[in-house]
Amino acid sequence: MDKRFELLKWLLDATGGKVNGKFLITLVVVGLVVLAGFVAFRLIVVEMILSLRDSH
Repeated sequence: MDKRFELLKWLLDATGGKVNGKFLITLVVVGLVVLAGFVAFRLIVVEMILSLRDSH
């Protein structure tokens, strides 16, 4: 959790503390894509485990 705050602080320092709309939207979109990918991965893994369990 600390590393995320450090990364955000570094990004804010790199942009001079100013966050424009495009940067914020890009950050939100990237976060949503990562979250969607993680959820999809979890669903695929659970589906594989359940299908392996049913095959026996």
